[in-house]
Amino acid sequence: MKTKLYTFITGLLMAACYTSYGQQIVSEFASTAPSYYCELVEASDGNFIIGSCIDLYNGRKYTVYKVSPEGNFLISADFNNVYDLLDFPSDPNIFLLSGYEIDDTDNTYHLALTFIDAELNTINEVSIPIGEFGNDFWDGNVFVTPNDEIIFPYSIGPNDVFHIMRIAKDGALLEDKAFPAIPRGTWDFTHAIAPVAFYSDINVTDKTPLTYHCLGFSKNKDGEAMLVNYVLDDHLNLVECIEYTPYDQNSTFEFDYNTFISTLGTNPALKPSYLSSSLNYNSAMLPAIVKYDTNNQPEAIRKFSSYATPGIMATKDENTIYFTLTYYGAFIFIIRLDGNFDVAWNFPLPNPTSSVNALNTVKVLRNGDIAIGVCLYSYSNEQPIFKFFIIRDNYDAIPETATVKRSFNLYPNPVKDQLSLIFTDDIEPESVELYDLSSRLVGTKRNGLESIDISSIPAGIYILHVTLKDGTSYYEKIMKE
Repeated sequence: MKTKLYTFITGLLMAACYTSYGQQIVSEFASTAPSYYCELVEASDGNFIIGSCIDLYNGRKYTVYKVSPEGNFLISADFNNVYDLLDFPSDPNIFLLSGYEIDDTDNTYHLALTFIDAELNTINEVSIPIGEFGNDFWDGNVFVTPNDEIIFPYSIGPNDVFHIMRIAKDGALLEDKAFPAIPRGTWDFTHAIAPVAFYSDINVTDKTPLTYHCLGFSKNKDGEAMLVNYVLDDHLNLVECIEYTPYDQNSTFEFDYNTFISTLGTNPALKPSYLSSSLNYNSAMLPAIVKYDTNNQPEAIRKFSSYATPGIMATKDENTIYFTLTYYGAFIFIIRLDGNFDVAWNFPLPNPTSSVNALNTVKVLRNGDIAIGVCLYSYSNEQPIFKFFIIRDNYDAIPETATVKRSFNLYPNPVKDQLSLIFTDDIEPESVELYDLSSRLVGTKRNGLESIDISSIPAGIYILHVTLKDGTSYYEKIMKE
């Protein structure tokens, strides 16, 4: 049964509206009905397939939409007991819905896999038994490998161990392998004595072809968090256990859902890894990316503001990392870095009326654009909605002589009352000055530079002059509403 439950707010935006330092929002679309999380994949015709959970508690109701690149609604279909929407690397016209169901006949958990085509028609359904219902059940994220195999990590029962199911593209179970050497998964962060494990990223990276990385946190006997990567080969043989060391002795890793590991580019040669997570650095919680050399030793680090929580890391090519940060639970910034952690640009997503419930998707599309999906709580609506931004990165087309880097962000612009300036920890601002278009100084501020009150000045266009303590200065055009 197909039905249209959402109305999409959409349109190609003029580049002048949201263009800054080489990137622009070329399309955005949002739902008007509740959505608790969302995923996006691409079909071969360039349209987007979007999955959205519309009810967390009554059968995990899930709606899948087909939407044009401009954000126009095309079709939708409803499903139950769905947690994830995934695509297959070799076939952009088949998509996978994964979830769980309880078999009442034998009281067991089942892994439910539904295969759909680009027109949202069901072409195959598979149910694979997992274990007895009511037992302690932990599941990691289902994902699809580069060779189109489906991987499902789990453990069930108080005495069980870590498992990985390997499933073919047609839904046939190829292997269900136990790993006694890997701590079993759990959602329990409170037990400070017995070693427990939470897996934040279980995937395949391109460090070597088809190498599985089970990246997670364990607790030692003292309750301290250890960030460990259990590496398996393409036959699911455990080949290495890496315990990551933070970049310096003043920092420790902290439990965080948004912990990712990746490498740059598709060259299969052994190369450095990039690990993004949260650090406790001198008693301050900081999001960070740490670069590890080929011997898994920390080589470099990029720390971000303590006002931010880490988001999702995605890599594009041999020298491009995209990383998202959420400030104050409201403003999301996407940052482009190179392999040496130099910032090419950072860009705030427009979000003037909502707070962020969850950042669900950061994905590099086939044409090089970046899709970012978030769930938002609107001030006028107590239930969250989803919103997607499609961002065009034009940085590589900018002449080398152009100035494209800026060491801070400001938001919102246009602004009504308070202008927020966000500086990274390695930036020390000296002063902020505001000029009108006749070059008359309107105001100066030297303290508390993170928030500028401009409520008393008339509407119009102004020039903001920001000076850093190292003598660097920037001029930005501000529109006062």
